[in-house]
Formats: sequence, C-alpha cells, structure tokens
Amino acid sequence: PDHIWDPAPWRFSMKRITADPTAKQEPVGQMWKTGSLFLSKRNGVETMQFICYSRCGTCQKAKKYLTEHEIPYEERDIKSENPTEEELNIWIEKSGLPSRKFFNTSGKLYKEMELSKKLPDMTKEEQVRLLASDGMLVKRPILVGDHGVLVGFKEADWEAALQGKQ
Repeated sequence: PDHIWDPAPWRFSMKRITADPTAKQEPVGQMWKTGSLFLSKRNGVETMQFICYSRCGTCQKAKKYLTEHEIPYEERDIKSENPTEEELNIWIEKSGLPSRKFFNTSGKLYKEMELSKKLPDMTKEEQVRLLASDGMLVKRPILVGDHGVLVGFKEADWEAALQGKQ
C-alpha cells in the first residue's frame, strides 16, 4: 500500500503542537479538545491518519480541506482496511464520544441491519465488535492524531481543532 498504518500510537515519537498545554477544555461540535491534536512523527514528517471511503462525498470535502490547508496526512481506505477493535477502542477514547457516534447512520448496511433499533440494547464491546466487522458501518471520515480524533467532517469543527497546523 501507499501508506503505513500502525494501531499502536505509542510507537511513534510525538511533538506537542500547541503553545498552551494547560488550555481549558472547550466544546467543539460533538468532541472536546484541550487546545489541539497531536501529530504522529513518521519519517521526520508530522502527519495524521485520514480514514475515509473514496466514493464518499463528505470524505472528498474533508480531503480537499486538508490539502488546501496543507495539513499532512496518510490516507487509509476504510472499506479495504477495516478498523480493528483495538483501533476503534483507542479512537473512541481519544474522541471522547460514545461508541454509537462512530456508526454511519446514513449507510445502507446500517439501515439494512436495522441498527437504530438494536444499538440501544448493545454493550460498548458489542458495538465495537460490530463496527470492526465492516468498515462501511463506521462513520467517516476519521482524522486521527496521537491524542485526538475527529469523526465526520464539519469544517468549523475541523478549523477549530486544527488551527495553526498549516
């Protein structure tokens, strides 16, 4: 593949990219941030993982945003490389969102499986196992930094979380 993925973020060297590590938490859409995301340093370049589906219009908009703002990223196709349970647990923890927010509720498979009726009765572990079974169940795009995760694309949220990364 033309990208590298390692689900163990502690294997990368990290560099804080904000000036104030004690920044007060503030809401940004459905996520919380403490000032910024951390970037993984790979081959001397700070970058983030951009998990997407190439035929998704929202993913295309997010990719355009990253490119226009010169934010380095490594792309990963969610359909051909399903997230693992371990990755999903890490992402859920980093995002501060409940696991149900990682479901692609507008997707065909989600609707076919009638998950809107089933999710409320499922444990987090069951939800994560289900998400890991098929990448098309997972909401996208997902932008993963060493200490932050953005799920879905809302330009204002990304702008607030990624300011100063250009």
